[in-house]
This record gives sequence, C-alpha cells and structure tokens, in this order.
Amino acid sequence: MGQKNIPVDERTYEMLKSMKHPNESFRELIIRLVEQQRGRILKHFGNWTMTDEEAKILFDSLEEGWAGWRP
Repeated sequence: MGQKNIPVDERTYEMLKSMKHPNESFRELIIRLVEQQRGRILKHFGNWTMTDEEAKILFDSLEEGWAGWRP
C-alpha cells in the first residue's frame, strides 16, 4: 500500500498531536478518530421517526430543490 502526504497547518498539527496516545503514530491516530466518528454516525441511521405530514414537507422541499437542478 502506498503513502499519501496530507499537509496540515501548525494549529491542526498541534491539535492532532495533543490527541495522540503515547507510542501511537499519526496514521494510527487518524484511523482511530475516523473509526470513532463512523460509529457515531452509523448508530443514528434509522432512528428518526417522522409523521406522514413531516415526510411530505421534507420530500416536497427536496423536490423543489431538485427542480432547479434539472436541465
């Protein structure tokens, strides 16, 4: 597997560095953070219940927005 360089400014570097566990590489840190975030997002899928009226409002709004994108 190849490597990629991701440039970060000094502030971002310091933030990442402060989150790093002892003996943890930046690669390991980034993987840990991404996996934690992915878990947070996925646990909310399917948790939103809405009424038929709310669904209609949502889909009408989406349809109105999509209308502007059609050629």
